[in-house]
Amino acid sequence: MDLKHKILEFIRKQHLIAPGETIVLGVSGGPDSVVLAHVMHELRHDLSVHLHMAHFNHRLRKSSDRDQKFVEQLAKGLNIALTVGVRRKGALCKKVSEEQARH
Repeated sequence: MDLKHKILEFIRKQHLIAPGETIVLGVSGGPDSVVLAHVMHELRHDLSVHLHMAHFNHRLRKSSDRDQKFVEQLAKGLNIALTVGVRRKGALCKKVSEEQARH
């Protein structure tokens, strides 16, 4: 059984998603969330759901803007609506680790 069918079986067995729901996929641009976006795109008809992608550009890494562009292109290519949030410059008041800044 391939990954897509394992995920579909798990979702159905656990009653995680009801038909007609809109599922918001948080997509960072990393491999895990990109695979999730592709798998859910393939399963959307089987599950009878609508998909929406969300991305937040924390502006913490040099690649942050590139990640955002990649996610924008991914959403366009999959024909999935996308909402993007971007941290304002100077929004962090004190020095914190990258992981702390995300929470």
